[in-house]
Amino acid sequence: MKILKLRQKPRILRGLQYLDKRLELDHDNKRMLSNLEKGLLGESLFDEYISHFIYSEVLVLNDLLLVNKGTTFQIDSLMITLDTIYVFEIKNYSSSFVMSDGEFQSISGQTYQNPLIQLAKVKRNLESLLSEWGIHIPIEANIIFINSTFFLYEAKLEDPMIQPGQIELFLTSINKKARNLEKRHHYLARKLVEAHNTGAIIQKALPNYHYNHFKKGLTCLNCGSFNLELTQRSCYCNSCLNKNLLKEVILDHIYEYQFLFPEHKLTVTNIKDWCGSDISINSIRTVLNQHFKLIGYSRDAHYE
Repeated sequence: MKILKLRQKPRILRGLQYLDKRLELDHDNKRMLSNLEKGLLGESLFDEYISHFIYSEVLVLNDLLLVNKGTTFQIDSLMITLDTIYVFEIKNYSSSFVMSDGEFQSISGQTYQNPLIQLAKVKRNLESLLSEWGIHIPIEANIIFINSTFFLYEAKLEDPMIQPGQIELFLTSINKKARNLEKRHHYLARKLVEAHNTGAIIQKALPNYHYNHFKKGLTCLNCGSFNLELTQRSCYCNSCLNKNLLKEVILDHIYEYQFLFPEHKLTVTNIKDWCGSDISINSIRTVLNQHFKLIGYSRDAHYE
C-alpha cells in the first residue's frame, strides 16, 4: 500500500482554530469548527484502518478536490486497485440514526442531508472525469460510518454504507482481492494528484476579523492555552503539560500570523507584537533569519 496524497488539515479548519483561541467566535462558527474537527478526526481514524488492514499493492489518495465540467467535488479517500477504484465518503456521526423514505434522521428527530445523494454525485462526477481522460475502471463508492457509537436502523443491504462493525471485514476483503498494479494505475494516480484543485472553493469563508480584536501572546501548540512558562530555550504549558522548543513555538506563531494577515509585512516588530512581551527581539530575529529571507534595510526591512 502506498499513500500518494496525504491528508491535510483543511484551511478553513486551521483558520477557525486560530481565531477560536484569540477571539470569541459566534455560535454558528463555533458549531462549524466543532463539525470540522469531528470530521477530520473521523477521516484520520479511517486512515489508521487503511494502514492496518491494507498492505497489498494499492494506491491511496486523500482529500481530493476535483473539477468536472465546472462542478467541484470532494473525495475524502480514494483507493486504486487492479480492477476497481474505491471511493470513500467518511462520516463521523455518533449515536443512532434511521433511514426512512430517503430521509436520514437521528433518533432525536434531527434531519441530515442524505449522504447517499452526495455519494452518488461524487461517483457520477468522477466517472465523467475519468471518461474524459479515457480511463475506464469500475468505481465502487461507499459511505464509511467511522464512529463506534453509530448505528443505522432500517438500512438496506443494497445501500453502499459500511457501519463501524463492518469496516475491518470490508477492508480485509479489498486487501485479499488486490493484485499487482499496472502502469495505467500509476498514471491515473498521478493524473488525479495533478488535477487536485487547491484553489477550488467549496467551503464557507472565515468570518471577518481585525488585528486589534485579537488577544496577543504565545499559545500552547497542543491545546492553545496562554498559560505558559518560558525558559531561554523551552516553552511549558501549565494546562496540558506539553513542552516544546521555544524556537518551534515562535515559528508556529509566525506561520499563524502569515495565515491570518497575508497582507501584512513580516517584520521583527510585527511578530514581537503578535507573540507578546515575554519573547525577546533577539529570539524572534533568530527564528526569522533561520527560516526566511531578509529583504531591504533599516525601516523597510522585512522577511519573505
